[in-house]
Amino acid sequence: MTDPKFGWVARKSGQTVASVVAVWAALLECGSTATQCNADATRGNVASFDCNDFDVLFGLDDGATQAIFSAMEAKGLIRDDFLVKWEERQPKREDSGNPKTGALSSTERSRLRREKLKREGTQGNDMQRDATQGNAPEEIRLDKSSKPKGSNDDGGDLIRGSAVDNSEASSSLSAKEIAELLRLWECERGKNPRFAPDAQQIVEWAMRGITAEQLRTAYDDAVAQRDHDRDMTAVNAGFLDPFVAKALAPPKPKPLRSMTDVELEAEGRRLGVSTHGLKLDQCIAKLEQARTQHKGRPTA
Repeated sequence: MTDPKFGWVARKSGQTVASVVAVWAALLECGSTATQCNADATRGNVASFDCNDFDVLFGLDDGATQAIFSAMEAKGLIRDDFLVKWEERQPKREDSGNPKTGALSSTERSRLRREKLKREGTQGNDMQRDATQGNAPEEIRLDKSSKPKGSNDDGGDLIRGSAVDNSEASSSLSAKEIAELLRLWECERGKNPRFAPDAQQIVEWAMRGITAEQLRTAYDDAVAQRDHDRDMTAVNAGFLDPFVAKALAPPKPKPLRSMTDVELEAEGRRLGVSTHGLKLDQCIAKLEQARTQHKGRPTA
């Protein structure tokens, strides 16, 4: 607040330094909350700042705040409705990483942890499953049979973690496991999360058969969005839901025109149509028609 620029702005606008400082503080607050009113805006944007409102709030003469705002633009403190050097004024956060010390950002830590999960699986989930297997609701139980783990018949093979070689990353999670994983991941970010196994979104994710890998992908995307928005609040189920929907969405088929002749022939077999003897354009047109018809068929 001792910056001589404020004295210049006060003289240029014909207002007191105290008024200039008050307007500057209001601008900083407006910039820090820019994303709350407009999801497309970035922090530091002051396009929504209403000078007339602050004339009334601070008891200034009509037009005083606008004069201060214009003087700040002339001095280079504001450019194109954005506070200049906004990024430089923000404190360094651990989650942003630090190339000088080698500290990783939360996104980098999440990526490394996801790779570790793929290699080793989440052993903690097996322990959690042993403790909660009998308590999970029937419709979202990890065990799709009623037979206990370790039984001599084939029922034990359906339980994740049994003698059958089932990858942890490709096995569906129970609602309790989902809540516990999210709680652990958020605690690693220094947050105080609240994930209830009976929350509507979490129950729905479990019923749709989300895997640990899909959940981690959705979570990392959600954290990356928080980092992009410079939003330090914890990730919750409501914020995570659209990222889960994206992770669970079926992959889009490969464009036909980018396929090789072998791939086009294989696609024809998959769709049950013959492409033998057809020119490229005819082959693609026939496969596109078959894809459209196949997509419109009701599932069994």
